[in-house]
Amino acid sequence: MEIVFLRHKAWQQPSLTSVNRLPANSLPPAFVSAEDAIRWAKEGPEGWDRLVSPYQVMLNGTWSFRYYDTPLQLEDAVIQPDCDLTFDPIRVPGAWSVQGWDKPHYTNVIMPFKNTPPFPPEVNPTGVYRKQFIIDDEWMGRKTILKVGSAESYLEVYLNGSFIGMSKDSRLPALFDLTPALERGANTLVLIVVRYSDASYVEDQDQWWFGGIHRSVTLISEGNDSLQDMKVTHTINDDFSKAHIHIKAPYGGKDGRVMLVSLYDPEGALIISRHVTGNGGNYETTFEVEHPQLWSSEKPVLYCLSFSLDADREHRSCMVGLRKVEIARRSLLINGKRVFIKGINRHEHDERSAKTLSTGSMVKDIKLMKQYNFNAVRTCHYPNDEIWYELCDRYGLYVMDEANIETHANYDSICRDEEWASCFLERVQRMVRRDYNHPSVIIWSLGNESGYGNNHDACAGWIRSYDKHRPIHYEGAIRPEWGQGPYSLSSLKRGRFATDIIAPMYPPISLIEDWDHSTESDEDDRPLIMCEYSHAMGNSNGSLGDYWRVIKKSRGIQGGFIWDWVDQGILVDEQGTPVGFSSQGYTNKEGIKAWRYGGDFGDQPTDYDFCLNGLVLPDRTVKPAMAECLKVQQSIQITSENPANGTFTLLNEQDFTTTEQLSVRYRLVSEADPKVLEGTLSLPVVDPGCKLDFSVSTILGEDARSLMRYGETFLLFEIFLTEPTAWAEAGHVVAWQQFRLSQAPKKAFPVPEAFLAQDREGTYVVETEAYRALIGKDGLLHSLSFAGQKELLASPLRVNLFRCPTENDGIKTLQANTDEAEFAFYHENKAFGPWFQHKLDQVDTVLEDIRLEEGQLCSQHRLENPDKEVLGTFIQHWVFSSDKLHYQCTFDLNDTVGDYPRVGLACELERRWSACRYFGLGPHENYPDRKDGAIMGEYHATVDELYVPYIVPQDYGMHTALKRLDLYDGNTGSVQISGESPFSFAFHRYSMGELWDKLHADKLELSAVHHLYLDAAVRGVGTATCGPDTLQQYRVPSGVYHLSFTISSSR
Repeated sequence: MEIVFLRHKAWQQPSLTSVNRLPANSLPPAFVSAEDAIRWAKEGPEGWDRLVSPYQVMLNGTWSFRYYDTPLQLEDAVIQPDCDLTFDPIRVPGAWSVQGWDKPHYTNVIMPFKNTPPFPPEVNPTGVYRKQFIIDDEWMGRKTILKVGSAESYLEVYLNGSFIGMSKDSRLPALFDLTPALERGANTLVLIVVRYSDASYVEDQDQWWFGGIHRSVTLISEGNDSLQDMKVTHTINDDFSKAHIHIKAPYGGKDGRVMLVSLYDPEGALIISRHVTGNGGNYETTFEVEHPQLWSSEKPVLYCLSFSLDADREHRSCMVGLRKVEIARRSLLINGKRVFIKGINRHEHDERSAKTLSTGSMVKDIKLMKQYNFNAVRTCHYPNDEIWYELCDRYGLYVMDEANIETHANYDSICRDEEWASCFLERVQRMVRRDYNHPSVIIWSLGNESGYGNNHDACAGWIRSYDKHRPIHYEGAIRPEWGQGPYSLSSLKRGRFATDIIAPMYPPISLIEDWDHSTESDEDDRPLIMCEYSHAMGNSNGSLGDYWRVIKKSRGIQGGFIWDWVDQGILVDEQGTPVGFSSQGYTNKEGIKAWRYGGDFGDQPTDYDFCLNGLVLPDRTVKPAMAECLKVQQSIQITSENPANGTFTLLNEQDFTTTEQLSVRYRLVSEADPKVLEGTLSLPVVDPGCKLDFSVSTILGEDARSLMRYGETFLLFEIFLTEPTAWAEAGHVVAWQQFRLSQAPKKAFPVPEAFLAQDREGTYVVETEAYRALIGKDGLLHSLSFAGQKELLASPLRVNLFRCPTENDGIKTLQANTDEAEFAFYHENKAFGPWFQHKLDQVDTVLEDIRLEEGQLCSQHRLENPDKEVLGTFIQHWVFSSDKLHYQCTFDLNDTVGDYPRVGLACELERRWSACRYFGLGPHENYPDRKDGAIMGEYHATVDELYVPYIVPQDYGMHTALKRLDLYDGNTGSVQISGESPFSFAFHRYSMGELWDKLHADKLELSAVHHLYLDAAVRGVGTATCGPDTLQQYRVPSGVYHLSFTISSSR
């Protein structure tokens, strides 16, 4: 006995996709009683550990493992039952790349080895897995099927030394019949997994390359007459009063056998039960359901179907959702409603176990998505674990199910190559057959970034014949005919056979607006749903609100899927080794986890940190941008034409749900008074799509008027759950809206008082009973202390025109690759180029003139960089009163730099100044183009709490629209900075230089001081790592800027 296909290098023959692999199917497990089968179906994945089918045995756990650098090194002995070679223990499922063998390798577009399809590299990590199992006597005389949930990327199976089969496709189960080689008693199962193969060229998917087995390995016992598949198709009439459920279940035995099929309603009551006689190899029947309860993401209502072959003690059951999906009039309709797709792209990733995810981890993802108002997920870029779809059915998420196809490095060639046609088609067919019965799956996707060719049309044609009730998506069909070039209005109208949805990725807002205005439904009835947009790399997601304002007012734009869900960081120990399934993991003394990205394991070539695009960190800690998602995607709106008179309108934008489970509370806050007025409103139930006018004039009484007279006052409404749901606790806020009720009174700049600065040989000192201030010979504030308090400043208050670049400003990890053609995309037109060219991080404030003038200390400065390049003029005015300092400054920036990261002031504070209180937008960081999700109010935070642990250090922690800022030293010291007009601030524990120099957050070293930034203008964050840069209205062009505030003790 010898290794069969490895000897013939089958891993580099793309037309050979499998040997002896059984067809994919959507069968649930069999049980010996109908009651157990129904209970299993209703329990769902979270309860499956409590109810195990006697016809299934999980082989998960510890296996014996032997690693090779290439498949050509394997000895024939490895498949023999009596093999005496040395093996090590390994956990299955689980990538060997995070368990001590080989290494993870990340790329985005480029292949991880020389790009010569169909050949993998000569050095090609290979693993041999061995497991002994004993078959139950009751299984003898039946078929024993092996199911390998996911093996990357080439799999050969041997049992007791005999070849069983071969499979390619890393993301779908491979099933094989073990029966011919099965023996009574002990059996030796051997799985040979080769990391790279010809299949790798169609799995080039912007993620980590791992070797190993990622999902469960299972033995299944089937009777010779067992069901082979189960296809459940339903149709619903136009007025939704009647549904028909058509069941087609092929079997392996003779005709004439009888199967009992039963349907139970969502409450568990039997609707209909029918004996069906097998004929022509199929059991086939249709049920009619009057007044069906419809499935949607808002109401994931499920019926239960039961299938019983009593003679074989074979009972199966699955949950069924009844819903109607259509494309009409440039709309994707769910149950007749134009549902906005508030979607997210999700890679399967765990910080420890790589692509092996627990049910609990999946549930956590779904709950977070629902809590932040996502209603859809795209399984980028491959079919997910089967458990994911079961959970989406139950919790309510629309799924775009994507085939395991991406040929990014060979964009135009493979999709047109007949040698790869069967590879494309089989991947689509197997996905559709496996996932067909899930109501959550509303769209089939032909894959991602694979050009557009005949192979795609073949896939689309097969789907249209097999499933006439779901639309097809494929983004590549609307690109220009060759190359992954930019979209145009004409290209967006291409590809109607391969895609029912116009699905651009990262389009400028202006393009989709132009499409919406220029395209009529009679010439193209496809809706536009962005398959990827709002790239979430680092401190990002600028203009998400701008996208949604256009979407909401459009005729045919229906939403999109943000890229993407989770940062694909890998947790390592102190030596930088992946921790795998251990409970270890390095965390520095500030509590920052050691997550690593491309290149950190010596993996070359790589795209470095381009795998860190998530809205959540690898451990599912949410980033600040998630608050923006919650707000712009909320389905309850409150509006008012005149908030101050207390009249408002509540609009229920939910598609299928009333407001019965929701309540509204209000909160009135003012910058002038710490007092808060709050309470709960009692409002009538509002039906989907309906409005309710209501008044709160009774709560705007004298107390409220008092707040409104003396300061800017805001009324916040929060819509929250009154009862717990499957995905959130009672009290969870699903929507909110805030209104300004009154403006702040105008503040006049003070008339100079008698407290004049004393000129002491070029320095100016002001001393009152309240404070002491010193202006140095450079015209800058060098020292400030208030009575009874310690020194505030550790450096002068100076001009600052720089920020540590965000990854949208420019990707610092890729600076060594600026001259390489394959990396050109990452470097085109990045904002930070001119910032460094003109050395904005080293701007000096050169004094030109300083004088005492009418009680004011005035100074004029020249702004220049180390190259003596003049950037503009800076003018300051100080007025010193008895208890506070009044400050005004003007920045007059010339055209040397056309686009600045910020315009403002910076200084260092002694470290004891470590906490703050502010009235402005919060509580999370916000920027000019990402502040829809921030709420005006008073917030308290320490400098540590303001830190955002982006894995690659960059600018963080900005807060805009500030009225005042109080700083605290932890004892009795407190200083207030009160803006004459709104300003922005950031308070950092790391210097800009430290943030720029370090490539990993856990490597950052705390400064000996804290860093305070006060800004007149700040550039937005945009999405330019992959998508549009910051919109013009959120940039900081050259020009004149003003900043004014008072400084006083706030004790």
